[in-house]
This record gives sequence, structure tokens and C-alpha cells, in this order.
Amino acid sequence: MKLSKKVINEIVSNVITKINESYYEYFEIYKTKIISYIKQFGKKGKLESYNGNLCNDYYQKYIRGAYEWMSENNPDITREGLPYFEFMFRVYIANRFKKNKRGLIYVERMIDIDMSKDLSKLDFSSVGECWSWRNGNSNNYCSASRFDILNKTPYVNVVLCGYVHPNSVDWKETIYLNSYDMKNETEIRMNDNALVEVSYIKINGEKVSLGGSYLINSSSDKYRKKEW
Repeated sequence: MKLSKKVINEIVSNVITKINESYYEYFEIYKTKIISYIKQFGKKGKLESYNGNLCNDYYQKYIRGAYEWMSENNPDITREGLPYFEFMFRVYIANRFKKNKRGLIYVERMIDIDMSKDLSKLDFSSVGECWSWRNGNSNNYCSASRFDILNKTPYVNVVLCGYVHPNSVDWKETIYLNSYDMKNETEIRMNDNALVEVSYIKINGEKVSLGGSYLINSSSDKYRKKEW
């Protein structure tokens, strides 16, 4: 018996609905585990406020090093000179970072978590040092789709949202990275002792509270056991 196009579409639609229902049911069960897992990277607390001036305390200290680093890879930077580099930095970068009332800088980081794995056996000691300073602009360059068709592996997309004290930022590398394309780069790089104050995360786009502020270890990879 030949099935009509309408019947075939209904069958396909029902199968897709069943897959989505199974996924979201699994996701709800797993959500609590993800929250607990993220909390394991830190402890409850708040960062000290920052009342200083970023330009005086950090930019001036690291901009020459970033310029010299950039000059090694870009002859145009060398030709234009340090004064022009500093000018462009002040125009495009210096005012990019959004601070809260306590002077802390907003940051977010995206990770993908394999839901087929036992989270208690994942061997990480930090959530990682590569963050974005722009709300909604974090990207996981090693991200996976919601369901890996080849490996039959379901993934959950998690975005950690929080604030960082300027003393946790690797300013030399942050200035250098943002200098690739001063209008489009949004990366902020953490240093070896970084803590990010996180009070909520987004799981597949859904905002989920951690039940308070947690100081999450975001130190650079020499302190991490392996990569995300």
C-alpha cells in the first residue's frame, strides 16, 4: 500500500515529536546534575569590589606588551606605531567592558556537556579561562550540536554568566586578542588565579539560578587537568 504524502508527513512529525519529548524529559532530569556539577568548581561567596581606574591600574601596565606581541605578527601595527595602537585601543576597546555597581566586569563562558557521561567522573579542575565580555556573544569553538547523529551523543549547552574582578584578567592577552579585529572580537582571557562570581547559568538557553553567588575557578589551563 502506497502511503500518501500527508500520512508520511504525519509519521515523520510524530517521530520528531517523540524524539524531542524524550530529549527534554532527559534534559530535566539532567539539569539538577549540571547545576551541582558547576557548583563543584567553586564555593559560595562574592568577589571584593573594584573602585579603581582600569586605564591607570591595568591598561597602561600591559598595553606596550600587547603592542609588541601584536607587532611580531602584524607589520602594519609596527608601521603605525605604539601611539596609534594606544589610540585605537582607547577608541575601540577601553570602553567595551561592562561593569556592575561594584566595579566588576561582566563575563560569560559557553561549554557543551556530554549527557551520556557520568559528571562525577569528568576530570576538570577549572571551567576554563576563555570568556566573552559581551552578553549573548560567548561561543564554544569545540561545540557540538544538540544531538550528535554519528555518535548518538546528546549534549547540553551551558553558558556561565557572572562578574570578574580586573585582577583576575590576563590583560596583556586580552588586549592582544581584541586587537585582531578591534570592532568584532569579544574575548576576555583569565589569568592563573581567576575566580568568576556566578549566580546563574543558562542551560540550552534557559536561565537557571545557582541559589546564590558562587566563586567559580576559571584559572588558565596550566591549572586544568584537561581541555573541555
